[in-house]
Amino acid sequence: TDSINGNCANTPTEVFETRYPWIVEEYALRQDSGGAGEHRGGFSISKTMLCTGDVMISQMTNKHIRTSWGLKDGKHSVPGATLYQAKGANDWQTIKEAFGKVSSSKYSNVPIHPGERISVKAPGGGGFGSPAKRDHAAIVEDVLEGYISREKAAEDYGFEESWIAKYAPGEVAAAE
Repeated sequence: TDSINGNCANTPTEVFETRYPWIVEEYALRQDSGGAGEHRGGFSISKTMLCTGDVMISQMTNKHIRTSWGLKDGKHSVPGATLYQAKGANDWQTIKEAFGKVSSSKYSNVPIHPGERISVKAPGGGGFGSPAKRDHAAIVEDVLEGYISREKAAEDYGFEESWIAKYAPGEVAAAE
């Protein structure tokens, strides 16, 4: 009934929650999910849902093991994942771990009960071109918008804190 793959309908949260026994607790872009590149890969989303009634779920998705590759020296993205959290638990497990399925991306007839959670994390897109060629101002913008963490920006692009003062001086003044 709902999917976050690029070729499927994306049912609005309000409609989804009124038609099915789920509460969407998080629906957000995944930080650091796009592959590094002169043109970075697209970010994926994460959708975490709390079950409010007995349901049976099935899934058939890709890119949980092999990620979206980069081109012309661009880097690969992060893989997708579907995770399960038992009622009252703090840890998350893959569907494979929790239910003994052969795959966490292709399975059927998994019973989910009230109080349990499912988190679907889509794979990101691969980067294009060498990360060394990415415009520093674009990297700063990605960091300030929260698309890329400072740590990942430093690892992939050589980001330095001094770039913020150079490429976004208004941000430095606002923080003071």
